[in-house]
Amino acid sequence: MIRFDGACFAVYSKDSGLPGTDFLALAEDGEGHLWFATDPELGSGSLLRLDPETNVWTLFDAEDGAGLGIIRRLVVDAGGSLWIGGDLGVRRWDAARQQFVQYTAEQGLSGDLIAALHLGKSGRLWVGPWFSNRICAWEDGRFVAHPTPIPVWSCRQILEDLRGGLWICGAATTNNASDPRLFWRHDLGTGHWERLRGDGGAAGGWGANALCADRQGRVWLGHDEGLFVFRHDRFEDVSGETGLGGVAVQTILEDRVGRLWIGVEGGGLRRLEPAWSTYTVADGLAGNAIQSLAHWEGRLVVGTKSGASRNRLTEPLSFEDLASGSIHRLRPSRCGLLATGQMRACLIGRDADAGATNVLSGLTRGNLVGDQSDVLEDADGSIWFGFATAGLARWRDGQMDWWTPQNGLPTNRVSCLALDADGHVWIGTLGKGILRYDGAFRTNTTVDGLADNRVTALVTDTPAAASGQEPPRASPFTTDDSGGRLGEAESWTTGAFGACWRIRRAACGSALPVAGVSIYDPTRDVFQSLSWRDGLSHDTVNALLEDGQGGMWIGTEGGLCRYRPRTNAPAIRITALTADGQAFPVRDQMGGEAASRG
Repeated sequence: MIRFDGACFAVYSKDSGLPGTDFLALAEDGEGHLWFATDPELGSGSLLRLDPETNVWTLFDAEDGAGLGIIRRLVVDAGGSLWIGGDLGVRRWDAARQQFVQYTAEQGLSGDLIAALHLGKSGRLWVGPWFSNRICAWEDGRFVAHPTPIPVWSCRQILEDLRGGLWICGAATTNNASDPRLFWRHDLGTGHWERLRGDGGAAGGWGANALCADRQGRVWLGHDEGLFVFRHDRFEDVSGETGLGGVAVQTILEDRVGRLWIGVEGGGLRRLEPAWSTYTVADGLAGNAIQSLAHWEGRLVVGTKSGASRNRLTEPLSFEDLASGSIHRLRPSRCGLLATGQMRACLIGRDADAGATNVLSGLTRGNLVGDQSDVLEDADGSIWFGFATAGLARWRDGQMDWWTPQNGLPTNRVSCLALDADGHVWIGTLGKGILRYDGAFRTNTTVDGLADNRVTALVTDTPAAASGQEPPRASPFTTDDSGGRLGEAESWTTGAFGACWRIRRAACGSALPVAGVSIYDPTRDVFQSLSWRDGLSHDTVNALLEDGQGGMWIGTEGGLCRYRPRTNAPAIRITALTADGQAFPVRDQMGGEAASRG
């Protein structure tokens, strides 16, 4: 037995007091005791219990009440009780009476030979027997049967996912079945059974050794033929892309920070840090449609169509509410305030209790409400708000100034804001061209050479950007040959190692399809495109933010994604060997000659 404390491994053997070194299952109960199902060679029905506080081992065998039989599964329920599954049915350890309680057909169990035991996300205990056409769930003090479409010879694995769906894999009993392997997904709400398919052996069978649903909702399958993940409506072999290679995966476990621990037959323990992680309302986000991202006060702030959220200072990563409304802009200021783009002008700061508060809440004028289009901080620390129908506002020294056509602003329809190198604020409008403010408003229109008086985006370049050394931080929308509305919008952000990310999306009613994100590698002068097929939660991408550790936060219409590239080294496979001009045959793991690849 091996224990990992986060830094190093400790090995327990017979010298440590163990009666043997082979174990079939392990679990930790609600009192902190560790339970181990021993190999049958130690005696049928042997259970070991370790009290970590006293370091005392206790052995339970056939003399402790009814015989336990060969134990294959150990599960601890939501109340901390230990359940045992094996060839003599299901038992529960009663800690109060210090004895095992046996369950039989009188409590609804469909058989005594137990192949699978699983605690679902709903708290239900699922039992998969041998030679049966039913699986059972422990509900309200008894087992409730759920009939399967065909009889099951062996129910190898059961999994209840985050949405309450039930996954069952095993082997069928029918002799006339063209494929005895089976894999089902069962909708508990509708009662529908769906037959699943997959690459290689991922359709089920005796080689299915482990099922795991991670916090992102992905379902992983450990199989004799490798590691599989369910995506695109089938199980796909990811042994190669995760660096595992063609190995037999025996067990899978997700830890508290989202890493997958994978036990490999003959290959030890592997740790997989998936490149993609997705966060949704289930993790505390105000909404799944992400519109903006920012770092503020040492935290990640996420703007959605339903409000703004920030990450909690705890693990695992989760979020708490920060502001309400549709948040399409987030602009941290140098003085520690956070400007949000939404209907009501909002500057978020910290109150005396270190909580979040809107510092503009005392300004009750009705014109603080409008269809906000952009927000900007100038060189003096003033915050500017542009509104699509309510003009322009500036917050400075605790006061709010407002401009409309009544006091000098040419139009109420402000679309965007920008700041030039001299500190002047530029204002884009829909119909009145571009305005520059330097104490008064100066107007530039088509009369002055502007292509159109409807301005939708502004960007001020730098000498480096103008010379082609760095892409612009925002690109204007393109205009089609007919002078119509907008085409495709592209915006850029610079990532680690000089790589540039580009958002590709249809804009303002354009018929262009959504396409995810692209990564530009300047060292190779190539683009890599990433979409939902690669793990992105949705192809409509609205915001990008680098996380400071080489990864990227990606805000989509389907949640917040974190992409950490190159987290796992690819598998290395030798396909040809030449020494001193002579070619030598290369053998695979099974002893056969490997096929040569060009």
